[in-house]
Amino acid sequence: MNCSHISQTEHLWQKIRLAELAAKSYLLGKQKRMSIYATLWKLKFPKEGDEQMDCEWIEVTAQAVPPHIGSPTPGNGYESGDPFAAFLPPAVTTDEDGLAPHNRAVV
Repeated sequence: MNCSHISQTEHLWQKIRLAELAAKSYLLGKQKRMSIYATLWKLKFPKEGDEQMDCEWIEVTAQAVPPHIGSPTPGNGYESGDPFAAFLPPAVTTDEDGLAPHNRAVV
């Protein structure tokens, strides 16, 4: 492993951050909305407890609010304040790439 190696999670968050920035740039001046949540994973469980070939399954999804959402760190776009403070945990300070050791929230 070399010094430029990044974890899969960091790589995923970089891709999410780049996609969000591209979308913000594209939608600049338009009244479009974008979700602040990113899907982390989906798991399926047998609905009645035991796995069988013909059983019904339920799906559980985990979504995260990335650390740069509402972050007070300059460059993340929230220098004028956190518009999500009323319903999310406190904002997370990030590095210059919008990354932090943990997400702001996971639901």
